[in-house]
Amino acid sequence: MANETKQAGSGAVMDVYKLGRRYITLDVIFRALMGIAFVGMIVAASGMPKTDFGNPAAFPMFVGIIGLVLWISSIVNELVSFLKGRKQGRIYDITFQTAGMRPLTVWLRTAWVFGVMGGTIVGVWLVNFHIAIPAFVIIYLRFVGKLRWRSTILLGFVMELPIAFLYGAIIHTVWPTSVLERLFDFSLQAPFDYLLRDLPI
Repeated sequence: MANETKQAGSGAVMDVYKLGRRYITLDVIFRALMGIAFVGMIVAASGMPKTDFGNPAAFPMFVGIIGLVLWISSIVNELVSFLKGRKQGRIYDITFQTAGMRPLTVWLRTAWVFGVMGGTIVGVWLVNFHIAIPAFVIIYLRFVGKLRWRSTILLGFVMELPIAFLYGAIIHTVWPTSVLERLFDFSLQAPFDYLLRDLPI
């Protein structure tokens, strides 16, 4: 009797383990972490005080809200597709669905995602948002997306506009001072502030 109870308990544990492996995939974990990150941005921003220069909470609040809306939309879209029995395509390098992939491909894609994230963070720390973010866009579009140089440079320039004018000069986001700026004692935001000095913002 005790042996049968032990076997039944082991069987239940195995069932739970198999169920977990089926539904708690890398893709699910990655999506959950992204959702937590967006909520964390909103919570952190809500506790930031305003300064004489501007509102440092504007940037994380904006990114958190937009990201959370897109995150929820993605979940709802996948749920509707699942209920309708439609197969979802895989968006390159922003999901961890691994069906049909070789283990080496999975590891390379994973290393690429976290490598790009880490490289962008290091770039922001070294040279500021104004160079790091457009540089990331240019490198990704040119060498991964194989886009023409003309289109790549144009999109990199377009990416700089909201960083410099919307966030920096209008919302007055407080950017972290980079290593390069501290070394040469200047601000990459200053030229854009000068261009907009006469506007009532």
